[in-house]
Amino acid sequence: MTELNLIPWPETQQFHQVRKYTHEYPEILNSKPVVKYRCKNKLDGSNMAIRLLFKDRQVSAQSREVVLTDGKDCYGFARWVRANKDKFVAWMDHFESKLKLQHEQLEGFVLFGEWSGKSIQNRCAISSIDRKVFALFAFQPIGSTNDDTLVVDPEVLNSYFKDVCPDFYIIPWIDDKEYLVDWSKSSEELQPITEELNALVAEVEKCDPWVKTQFGIEGLGEGFVMFP
Repeated sequence: MTELNLIPWPETQQFHQVRKYTHEYPEILNSKPVVKYRCKNKLDGSNMAIRLLFKDRQVSAQSREVVLTDGKDCYGFARWVRANKDKFVAWMDHFESKLKLQHEQLEGFVLFGEWSGKSIQNRCAISSIDRKVFALFAFQPIGSTNDDTLVVDPEVLNSYFKDVCPDFYIIPWIDDKEYLVDWSKSSEELQPITEELNALVAEVEKCDPWVKTQFGIEGLGEGFVMFP
């Protein structure tokens, strides 16, 4: 069995924090201060991940802090992953056969998402659904030349993981718009894009569009996350 080490989702920073960091450490932008973003719904739940390893067909669950087990679970996520293990294994069988993967080149994937729904949180519309769901927003390959890459495009996520198991969803872009942010600008110069993004926050908070579309429930949303 491959030893499981935690592969956590990186910390998500607020807009003003990113501006502060890019001004203090401009080298992180690689001389490209203008960054293009698209946005996805931020669900009110708990950040979780599913580890899929081709060797021995391992399927495991993790939170942002620890690898989860039946004896050390969080909101029942490890139990749900275990209940659907055969479906994840069937996906690995199909995927490996389809692409003829070599284990030494690609060991597997970490699927990052939000575990949301009944009894997890109680503030937003997603908490009003009658069950818990896993909403995928990114994956990361393990053991390949691209194992530091986060894949976030919903079209790519769907091409890999659509309908992999019940109560497994893929978060789409919140709209068709691309948002350009020039991090070399001052706070005053960034005010127009800030106001545009704040207007989108207000719209999503008024009614979560993804929850309304998927579950027919209107209510408070938690905002959105910007992905470069």
